[in-house]
Amino acid sequence: MEVVASYIERLRRVVQAQSPALLALFETMAAETLFAREWLDADLAALPRGARILEVGGGTFLLSCLLAEEGFSVTSIEPVGEGFGDFAPLAKFILANSAAQPIIIPCRGEDFVTDTPFDFAFSANVMEHVDDVKTVIARVAAALKTGAHYHFFCPNYLFPYEPHFNIPTLPSKRLTEWLWRKRIEAHPMQDAAGTWRSLNWITVPQVRRAAHAAELNARFDTGMFSRQLERVSRDPGFAARRGAMLSRAVKGFTIFKLHRLLSFLPASFLPTMDITLIKTSAA
Repeated sequence: MEVVASYIERLRRVVQAQSPALLALFETMAAETLFAREWLDADLAALPRGARILEVGGGTFLLSCLLAEEGFSVTSIEPVGEGFGDFAPLAKFILANSAAQPIIIPCRGEDFVTDTPFDFAFSANVMEHVDDVKTVIARVAAALKTGAHYHFFCPNYLFPYEPHFNIPTLPSKRLTEWLWRKRIEAHPMQDAAGTWRSLNWITVPQVRRAAHAAELNARFDTGMFSRQLERVSRDPGFAARRGAMLSRAVKGFTIFKLHRLLSFLPASFLPTMDITLIKTSAA
């Protein structure tokens, strides 16, 4: 992972020197990129150099550019959806200062079509923001080669917790908004209202149904939540976004390694889902 750290540090120095106003957001996205790159390590190790990779939801394109610099042929779908307008200046800066760049397609996942299939697709904390989960999964499935995978992680709203706003949830988004409206509106993120509107309340059973409809095999990794809990202990920015009280509880939980027991729970019982969808036959 030395090439990853070197890439992040090089861009950090450029941001500090040329656009320090973007530094806070850069640090947040750099931490997210490091976590996501580690999460993808086994997938990428199985791909040949130059493999065609599709990222669903490029955000600031930090991870896309990193993978391009590693020698992959990367295409990134990014519509810059509601609640993420502050990403645009940093995305422009990253693209201007990266040695290799992805192909960027400014469209929604629901609208993506291609004539040339991909070897692998992924997304990190994106599927909870799409308008139509079933359609996006179908579009990605159509874009994959037979035998290729779509690997993504996102919240599971069967679990009563909303991670963007750090609030417990009720059975529906509407009821949760009614209960926590003032807290949602007062959240310090740039466009809290837009982010809230973008959330689709995705669940594990919903993904299973969408995968079945797209003729994909679904494999759930129940260890993701344990890895996220461990991240609270080593990533101060991530811990701060979870809140002081929750972070202290999590740190105490991980000290005694109790978090590892969570990987034995069914995927539907966990707040984060980590799914690999496998295309086993041609559509």
